[in-house]
Amino acid sequence: MDAGVKSSADAIFSYIESLDRRPEEIEYVINTHGHFGHAGGNGIFAERAEPKFFAYSLDRKIIENLEYQERIRPAGKCASKIHRGRWR
Repeated sequence: MDAGVKSSADAIFSYIESLDRRPEEIEYVINTHGHFGHAGGNGIFAERAEPKFFAYSLDRKIIENLEYQERIRPAGKCASKIHRGRWR
């Protein structure tokens, strides 16, 4: 699954809990592409669940380096939707 934007994490975690599962059980996050709307919540997932992250190799630099992402694909006001915490 994609991590979505940082503000979607609570909704995703609530849905997981509604399935009688815990967000900490998430083992993998698959970012379908490097756009912040799909990878902007990675940091929250990393802090809560510590999953392994997967993405297309050419999107890795975009996902891991938010300053680079802003240079090549400016998010404007949407930048506030990206969690800038730990991501591995």
